[in-house]
Amino acid sequence: MDTGTVEIDIQVNLQQIGPRITAARRAAGLNQIHVAVAVGQKNPTQVSLWESGERLPKMEDMIAMSKLFAVPLDYLVGLSDDPLADPTENNQAFLMRMIATSIADAHKSWADGLSEQVAITLQGQSQDRSDIQKMAVILKDFCKAFARIKELNPGFVDDMRGSDNVQTAVNRMTEVITQADERIARERKRCEIIDKELGLATGDYDRRMRTSVTQNVRQMVLEMPTLDFA
Repeated sequence: MDTGTVEIDIQVNLQQIGPRITAARRAAGLNQIHVAVAVGQKNPTQVSLWESGERLPKMEDMIAMSKLFAVPLDYLVGLSDDPLADPTENNQAFLMRMIATSIADAHKSWADGLSEQVAITLQGQSQDRSDIQKMAVILKDFCKAFARIKELNPGFVDDMRGSDNVQTAVNRMTEVITQADERIARERKRCEIIDKELGLATGDYDRRMRTSVTQNVRQMVLEMPTLDFA
């Protein structure tokens, strides 16, 4: 009788694991000794073998390094090219595939339901960057519209009752976008470090730079007009 075993295709590029471990370690500012101590190895020899591709790390070692470097497990094993995604989110997605394989025979319906819930949760969390981008667009449009109103109606702000509340709200939105811009700058810097280290490890230093939504948001923030309520 067919037990209905679920086969989950996990295509791990073994050639990428070593260089990615090296790149993530260097981006985190750690040496092989630090990594060895953190994952419970007696000496850095094992870490060196992992990075050179001569030996494949165990799953528990991969998870430990993912947490240590603050990069997704999917990134280390070559299932994702995004080193900035939330490590917890990506590790949950990766482990869910592993768990689903082992429990599929007895609990297929339960696994399907749980996987769907996790997927919905992760999808919602990954929407954050898109929301920031939309916020930047809305704020930019609002600034243009408000500036146009002032242009067509001299003295409008001074005479309008409650105008202070409008200015306070706009200033608050500007602060939020500024904070987002700072976070984006940090992420972009880290991304550049990882790209450089990975490029050096693979001999592809001049590969095309990643285009991401964070760069788009940053550009929008830089192009936003300065508010002047004088």
